[in-house]
Amino acid sequence: MIQTLFVQFLPAEGREKQVLEVLKHMVAQTRQEPGNLAYDLYQSTSPEGRLQYNLIEHYADEAAIAAHRASGYYQQFQVDIKPLVAAPIFLVSLAPVDVA
Repeated sequence: MIQTLFVQFLPAEGREKQVLEVLKHMVAQTRQEPGNLAYDLYQSTSPEGRLQYNLIEHYADEAAIAAHRASGYYQQFQVDIKPLVAAPIFLVSLAPVDVA
């Protein structure tokens, strides 16, 4: 069953460009994974008016997510991104209700 994740990042003040670069690198790597169906980066504005970045990720199954998280570039991403964000990374698994 296809797995969909929504992940949100709130960059620390002055770290917006760094966060974007780290995320772009992750996008390029992840899109090459055999179990990745889509890995799309968006930006939005928080309720407080701050820039935030959002990933919508689609994987073939749970095994594809596990393979993604076990990759070396994912492990490095976790190290690189944490000092650049102002809040804990928000992640939620989405369950389809009415999806075309």
